[in-house]
Amino acid sequence: MTLLRAGSPQQGSSADDEVSSTQEQRSPLEASAQGNDASPQAAEPTTSTPEPLNLTPSMLEAAQSALRARGYNPGPVDGIMGPKTAAALEAFQHDRDLSVTGNLTAEVAAALGIR
Repeated sequence: MTLLRAGSPQQGSSADDEVSSTQEQRSPLEASAQGNDASPQAAEPTTSTPEPLNLTPSMLEAAQSALRARGYNPGPVDGIMGPKTAAALEAFQHDRDLSVTGNLTAEVAAALGIR
C-alpha cells in the first residue's frame, strides 16, 4: 500500500525518499500491520476472572451470614450454594466494584471478612 502526502513531491527526490518519509508518518498501529516492529507494542489489558474458592459448607455458611449481616438476602444460612446465595454474592460484588461472578472468591471472602 502506498501512502501519498498532500502536495507534490520535491523536485529531485527519489522514490526511496518518498517511501522512507511515508513510513515515518505512519502510526505505530499501521507500522505494526505492515510488519515493522520498530516501535514497542503496548500490552493489551487482561481481564481475569477470579477463581472460586474450594468451598466447605462452613465457609459458605460464614459467607451467607456475613452477607445477611450486610443487608443482602442469601436465602437460608445452610452452607449450600443456591440461586439466592449466588444473587446475593453478585449484588455484593457489584456494590463493592469487584468482579461480578456470583461465586465466593478469595477477594469476596476478604471483603466479607471471612476466611
